[in-house]
Formats: sequence, C-alpha cells, structure tokens
Amino acid sequence: MNFKQTGIISLFLVGITSITSANAELTDYYSQCMSKYDNINNSRIYECTGYADEKYKSSMNKAYNKIYKSLKTDGRNPTDAADFEKSQLGWLDYRDQHCGLEGMYIGSPAFPICVSDKNKERAEELINFSENF
Repeated sequence: MNFKQTGIISLFLVGITSITSANAELTDYYSQCMSKYDNINNSRIYECTGYADEKYKSSMNKAYNKIYKSLKTDGRNPTDAADFEKSQLGWLDYRDQHCGLEGMYIGSPAFPICVSDKNKERAEELINFSENF
C-alpha cells in the first residue's frame, strides 16, 4: 500500500470518528494535577504533563486494542486491522513531527504538553470510534 492509499485510509478512519454519535471527553488530568499547586514552574508542568499523558495513553491504547481486535476478527476486509494499524502509525508520526516543531520553536516545555494534548485528542477519537464495535 502506498502513501496515498494510507493517507486516504487515515482520512476515512478519522472521518468515521467524526460522525459517530458519541462524543467522548476525557478528564483534563493536567489541569486537575496543576490545581493542587500555588506556584507553577517547569518541574510541576513536566510532572503534571507526565501524569496526564499516562492516563491518556492508557485510554488510547484500550480503545485502539478494542478496535484492532474487532477489525482482526470481524472486519469487512482481511486488511482492515492492518490498515487501521498503519493509520495509527501515521498518526503517531504526525504527532511526533508536529510536537517536535512546537518544542523547537516555542520552547520547553511545549513538546511534552503538545504530545499529551494530542494523545488526549486521539484517545477521545478512538473511544468514539470504538463504540461502533
């Protein structure tokens, strides 16, 4: 499968997540963590970003695995699970490149905040999509 086909599949899967009836919204763990501090510094930002990101990764992985397993066993096409996996790998590449640029041009601690924000958004998308399985 070439890049164009992979891109089309990625857009298709993102489109599906946009039209599902559910609208998952995860807890803002970062703000929840930061609210316990009176003084904010980079150390606390890193701490709370790491805390939130672990929660978002867990939610994202759970939804991803549900979708993947369903596509693997009940997909309409034999390549659905592999195509879904490729779309996730494409998304991970996008996230890393985008957040790398943010970190480079905005500065510290933009990179981990960006990654956590993108993971939260993707987890919500995958949760919405997973409700179709």
